[in-house]
Amino acid sequence: MRIKIFLAIVLTLSLILSGCADQPASEQLVQEKLALILTQSALQAQLTQPVLPEQPAVILPTNTPVPAPPPGSNQPPAPTPDASILLTGIQETGPGQAIVNWDAVGNFPSGYALVWTSEQRAPIYPRDEDTYVGDPNARSALISGEQGKVYIVSVCRYVSDSCDIYSNLGIFAFKRYAPTATPNRTATVRALTPISVSGGGGGGGSTDATSDAFKITYMGGGASGKAQMTWKSDTSPSGGFRIYYSTSNQNPAYGSDSYFAIADGKVREAYVDGSSGTTYYYRVCKYSGSGCDAYTASYKFTFPGTAKAPTSAPTAVAAKPTSTTDPTTILIAIMEDEAGGEATITWAASGDFPQGFKVMYSSTSNKPGLGDTVVTVADGTKRSALVEGKPSTTYYFRVCKYDGSKCVLTSGTYTFTFAAMAEDQAFALFTDDTVTDPGRVVLEWDALSPAPAKLVVMWTYPDTPVYPTHAQAEIGGGANSYDITTLSPGVDYNFRLCKSNGSYCTEYSKTLHVTAP
Repeated sequence: MRIKIFLAIVLTLSLILSGCADQPASEQLVQEKLALILTQSALQAQLTQPVLPEQPAVILPTNTPVPAPPPGSNQPPAPTPDASILLTGIQETGPGQAIVNWDAVGNFPSGYALVWTSEQRAPIYPRDEDTYVGDPNARSALISGEQGKVYIVSVCRYVSDSCDIYSNLGIFAFKRYAPTATPNRTATVRALTPISVSGGGGGGGSTDATSDAFKITYMGGGASGKAQMTWKSDTSPSGGFRIYYSTSNQNPAYGSDSYFAIADGKVREAYVDGSSGTTYYYRVCKYSGSGCDAYTASYKFTFPGTAKAPTSAPTAVAAKPTSTTDPTTILIAIMEDEAGGEATITWAASGDFPQGFKVMYSSTSNKPGLGDTVVTVADGTKRSALVEGKPSTTYYFRVCKYDGSKCVLTSGTYTFTFAAMAEDQAFALFTDDTVTDPGRVVLEWDALSPAPAKLVVMWTYPDTPVYPTHAQAEIGGGANSYDITTLSPGVDYNFRLCKSNGSYCTEYSKTLHVTAP
């Protein structure tokens, strides 16, 4: 049965990467349907639900340029126009969190923005969820999202509250985890990723007063790119702490620099990321929810190793796709039962699909092809289809890009088990009480609307009849009675009908118990 609860973030997994252009109405409907399915699946998972197989990150080997903002008097030093960013990997690190890695060529004087969206388009900074990374030498950052949802990810060059160059795009599906008991942790957590800092705004009512009661007490390690930081605080702020950092500003602060966020005000230890041979300035702030109430004194720390010199060698720039490269990708997001033997399959896809898709599935082959059961989706803008299968039966699904004669790109395999056949409580049977002939029972029911292709009549005792074990006769779907004359007088029977689509049953009637005259 279709899940009805809707959370208002539009996904995520039906993808036509069309930049900032408005989506056509039909595409918007697909987006809304996909958002409903994925969001509800993530938030309403049963406690006993097993962990889903991990969906690998899909990296699309094309750049998506965005026009640079017009020149302004407050812009930072002009970045070079020949820079490029290549997104190289996305790996989930925990429920709803993943680390994004990239390579970059050129200069990035104001750092990067990591931006992601669950809509059918390329993410845009600052329109979408983002992480700001002010360090030009950074090559990784974390994203966060909802379990069971899929996101489009990109890294861009930050320039004056906007971005002028974007990396290629990544499609990443977060796993869905069964809820687990919260561990009893009171001392140590790992700092979360830097998140967006929207320009200036001052200290939000903060003070810069520092004291021995609130200060950074230790930093060490860092050889692996993660340094340990400890601090002490005379209070445990309800908004937690933020660790502001900068490679140039000796007093990093709210509204101007990057930070790590720590939600638990009881924590006094965290791990921060940094680049080898790079010196950072850190300050911890007591976060109120809208600003910093107090800062520690600045703490200077240099990560061990040798700093990597920026390179501008032309050979390091990612090669453009050749005519033999297909920059598209397809990722099956989710399947949901609609009715007995029917389900909706929804997928994400980027690129152009002039000949549409083929949905291929089989109950025996885990890599179904065009020789198996196929549903054709001729409209290349669609991202969902209705498929049929036997109730309680497991099938393997794949979606492919079709060029008119063959599949030129195929998704991974998605395993789905159709729900068991349901019972239609409105489909009730009764008997003609005027019939008294020995061994004869005339079953009657209200005509069905819409009428199924066929009806299968079943009876047995003492069990409840099930298809196909107890099938006795097949009749037209528009019938509303069936005359049985071969029963044993005085014997009890259970009768039930099932609706058939011509191949298999999809829904049962209610069961009727009768003693044959």
